[in-house]
Amino acid sequence: MSDTSAVKLFLKKASAHADINALGPRWEQRFADAMQGLRDDSMRTLFKTGFAQAIAGGISPKEYERATGWDFDTDEEFREHLRDLWFVFYPDEDPAGFC
Repeated sequence: MSDTSAVKLFLKKASAHADINALGPRWEQRFADAMQGLRDDSMRTLFKTGFAQAIAGGISPKEYERATGWDFDTDEEFREHLRDLWFVFYPDEDPAGFC
């Protein structure tokens, strides 16, 4: 079962850092650095949980597209995008362990 506050936090942060119309060089790493730089441990944990839940189906591609401006043709393409992004943030961790 997903924690809706975690998923909402993930979408809010993705909206601020992964907007397709405002991406710059190394945007993925800048996004990861910003989230890992959050001062509040509970917020970092909540973000990570929401991110993992998003990968596991906690959000639809349309929800992410509305938040970020991205456009995915399939659910699999969307999940792959999230998984690839996860490994920029947490290269040695499996998102399944955080759902």
